[in-house]
Amino acid sequence: MKKTMNDNLKDKIVQDVNVSYSNYKSLIDKYWEIDWREITFQNRVVTPLLDKLFINEKDISIIDISTQSDRNDTDIHNTRFYKKEKAASPDLLIARHWNYANKNNDEIEYLAVVEVKSPKSAPIYNNKNDFNDRVKTYLEVNDKVILTDCIKWQFYEKEDLVPVKTINLFDENNIFYRKVGETPEFLIAELQSSPTYVGNPKEWGQLCEYLREFLKGN
Repeated sequence: MKKTMNDNLKDKIVQDVNVSYSNYKSLIDKYWEIDWREITFQNRVVTPLLDKLFINEKDISIIDISTQSDRNDTDIHNTRFYKKEKAASPDLLIARHWNYANKNNDEIEYLAVVEVKSPKSAPIYNNKNDFNDRVKTYLEVNDKVILTDCIKWQFYEKEDLVPVKTINLFDENNIFYRKVGETPEFLIAELQSSPTYVGNPKEWGQLCEYLREFLKGN
């Protein structure tokens, strides 16, 4: 189908990929209190973050595969491309040129899978839970795996249970990192600004940047 002028214009529009750390923290705090199920953090926190980071990557899709099982194999779809037979499915799949009709489809690139845990009921940040067996199962099929409870993010590559990168948004007291800066004196006087301001900690920038690097580096 021939593209219209409006379609070509849409293709050229570059949208803002910056994600608010403050909003991200607020979402975690909110669902920590009112609905701490894994599916909530998956759909309300992790998926929106990834969607925003890759909003300008039209060929990259974030797909919910949390309910996929062997029963979902059909004449057009095969779950073996992202999950081991008779094993639990990861929560999310990140793929390039995704199409549910994935059988005999050589255009699809399976970039990574994501396992999401609840920071309240099954936290990763406190190192009290061992998810190595699950990560190992995912790595038998996928080249890259991300494990996260929205606070601690661990990145794995093929057949290696030692993360290639770990980014934690909590400090040693299990409190979100925050960056407090000093407002220049002339702004305090002219704009009646507060003498200090809260900015994004370096860990947040590292996370957003590494997610792009890890998932686009195939």
